[in-house]
Formats: sequence, C-alpha cells, structure tokens
Amino acid sequence: MPERHVAELDRLLGGSGHDPANRLALPEHPTTQDVTTAALDSVAHWQRLAEHPLSSCNLQVAARGATRTLEGILATTGPAPIN
Repeated sequence: MPERHVAELDRLLGGSGHDPANRLALPEHPTTQDVTTAALDSVAHWQRLAEHPLSSCNLQVAARGATRTLEGILATTGPAPIN
C-alpha cells in the first residue's frame, strides 16, 4: 500500500489524536460545517479507493475501514448540509 495511504489511515484511525479535527487534519476548533465537509470529501475518496478495480485487496480492505471510521465521525456531527 502506498505510504501516503498508510499515513492517512493512521491519522484517520486516531494515530494523531481521537478528536475529529486531528483525524481529518483540520485546524483546532473547526466548525461543524468544516468537520462535515472534510469528512464527506474523505469518505468519497476512500470509497473510490475501495471500489477501484486496480486497488490491491489490502487497500480495498483498509479503505472500507477508513470509510466506516469517517461515517462514525459524520454520525457525531449531525445532519449533512443541504446544498
């Protein structure tokens, strides 16, 4: 798995702290909108990796785990914004 994915997974899974700002690489004290937007963008990214036919099996499994983690963060932030 590419090192950039390993580092991002470590951060998402709490390697740099367990609050949403640390997991999503946001500045301290982000707004709910900031957390929601970053989490939704990250979910889309990891879902694409999980579903891409050229992603390795290990990357697909890791990407599914990242997606579940991000869905948990979204569950704590409240409803998604309506655009």
